[in-house]
Amino acid sequence: MRATSFRLLFPVLALAAGACDDSEAPFEPAQAEVPSVAAARWADGYLTVLDPTSGSKPPATQVYNRSGGKVTVTRPAGTKGRYVATFTGLSGVLGAKSTVRVTAYSLDNSHCKPVNAVLASDKVEIRCFNSATGAAADAGFSIAVLRKANDRVFAYGHKPAAPSYTPQAKGSWNTSGTIKVNRFGTGSYQVLFNNLGPLLDNHRGYVHVSAVGTGNAYCKLAEEWGGSPNVGVVVQCYTLAGLPVDSKFTVLLQRPAEHVAYAYADRPGTASYSPEPSRSLNPTFGPISVQRDSPGIYFVDWRGIDPAIIELGNIQVTALGFQEYAQCKVHDVGSTIAGVRCFAPNGTLVDVAFTVLMGS
Repeated sequence: MRATSFRLLFPVLALAAGACDDSEAPFEPAQAEVPSVAAARWADGYLTVLDPTSGSKPPATQVYNRSGGKVTVTRPAGTKGRYVATFTGLSGVLGAKSTVRVTAYSLDNSHCKPVNAVLASDKVEIRCFNSATGAAADAGFSIAVLRKANDRVFAYGHKPAAPSYTPQAKGSWNTSGTIKVNRFGTGSYQVLFNNLGPLLDNHRGYVHVSAVGTGNAYCKLAEEWGGSPNVGVVVQCYTLAGLPVDSKFTVLLQRPAEHVAYAYADRPGTASYSPEPSRSLNPTFGPISVQRDSPGIYFVDWRGIDPAIIELGNIQVTALGFQEYAQCKVHDVGSTIAGVRCFAPNGTLVDVAFTVLMGS
């Protein structure tokens, strides 16, 4: 049964067009201003774009910039599926290390990714694609920008073909020690956060994975493990045909924090269940439930979370599991609920495990 406690519902449709390569792309000047909200938050900046073609502004309930500066979005003229989000003044707040999280937000089978792993000169570019054809596509998306903090670690895997390396410093942070990326094979990576385990205790936290670049490859979470003393995150990257491919990527592991909730939804065929407590969090200590509405369509409800999530906040989703070629994204949001949509490379809705975060 579909959850019904939504405060807002934002459907978006995407259109297909030409594909892009994996080269660096310049940022364009901001053109369409969206409002910012001044308040203390879990994230340093976030934005949700609901209608990528009309130029309408998203509601203030889903926009934030810790610097207090303007938040603007550009859809460069003559392009499709290409956007630049500008968080004015935020680079000065973030310091030397930051990470960018992006999730597509629509009722179709598009996917979106950041071109760069960090905020640069207050800007980040986003590319979106039709997941069946690989062509560039206009799509809604959700983006969050985070600086280093004691409740999170993150890494930017910037050498897709290297067998073992230390990830790029400005896009990586481990409060407990060093970070190492190991390549197991084509498109398969392990990110090792050394000495992080003792900080996790019995609560594993939330993990989000995103591909990085202008190409249409995507990445997902295969597994998170360890804790004595190191913690490893296994990442898998694919072409849209579901074949392994080397790709740049980012990983975020978020521990419990104010203004953030998350869930580890690992029973994709179950009609209704409570997700694993050690990897799920409701900061108000209310129950968490996952409902399967139909194949590939889920609703995650953190009961009573309204006081902890300021307005509607920000949603991030990533698919979960080994040898699972599916992708997952946001399709709904409410005051306590996140709607998740999962689909195969050909666009067919499929049941698949995922992780989801609601934060503000």
